[in-house]
Amino acid sequence: MRTTLTIDDELMDRARREAVDRRLPLGTVINRALRRGLSEPLVAAAPARTITFGDPDQPPPGPARFAALEDEELDWLRRKCGL
Repeated sequence: MRTTLTIDDELMDRARREAVDRRLPLGTVINRALRRGLSEPLVAAAPARTITFGDPDQPPPGPARFAALEDEELDWLRRKCGL
């Protein structure tokens, strides 16, 4: 079958060198390379992980809880820094 493909220059140069070294037609070298590449099983990417903190069964904190946490942090900083 004849078709038109865009092949990276580096890969085409390597294929041409291999064809010359092995005294094979360029098409044969490219077909063999494709067969080798396509015969390898595809490896699925690892599933993405989401790291969470806190209890996933509890609703997220609201503005009042954030304000309380901010007050706790400021109190801690005051004690730690002597403010």
